[in-house]
Amino acid sequence: MDALAKAELLNRAIQILIQRAQLDDAERVEIAEFHEEWKTGKNYGSNIYLRYGLKENGRAQLYRTTRNVNPSTTPPDVPSSPQAYVKVG
Repeated sequence: MDALAKAELLNRAIQILIQRAQLDDAERVEIAEFHEEWKTGKNYGSNIYLRYGLKENGRAQLYRTTRNVNPSTTPPDVPSSPQAYVKVG
């Protein structure tokens, strides 16, 4: 994704955040590239949105934690980790 495309996404994110204090999943997916990227060994609380990997269209894949993940050693897309993460979008 080029700098102009990222700037356009950031502009959209600001618009959404200004309009609403809380984001629904569809809005979060629109700005998935601006969510924190999943990192191995990091502790994540419940209901945290993270990006990891890419969808078929080349956009970031978003996940939400379903419980505390302390520390996170298994990426969200591994079949053994569905109890900890839910794919969003």
